[in-house]
Amino acid sequence: MLLLLRDREPFGRDALAHMLRLAARCTLRSALLAGAFLPVLWTHLPAMPALQGGETAAKTLLALCAAACVLLCVFSGIVARSARPWAKPLSIHATALVLWGGLTSLLSVALLCHYAV
Repeated sequence: MLLLLRDREPFGRDALAHMLRLAARCTLRSALLAGAFLPVLWTHLPAMPALQGGETAAKTLLALCAAACVLLCVFSGIVARSARPWAKPLSIHATALVLWGGLTSLLSVALLCHYAV
């Protein structure tokens, strides 16, 4: 990406700050979009007769994913609004960790629904 912008954007810390803010804004938009679909997933979970307590586990994992979406919005907002985003490595690493946790919980819900029906 930096090679495509080499004539328009300066290299160095300005380019790094621009790319980090751009990535944070994209993550923020994706988290808001994913959060909008969580209530639909919550209300339309299939019945799981083969797995006792499967619906409770699926709803717990969906709640965990909702918490991950909220934390993604917070951490991405911090990085996106920062003048020097490279000075906030904890927020950047926390964003990656929360994103991994949220996606893992959604994959677990999908596996529960697939194998418990």
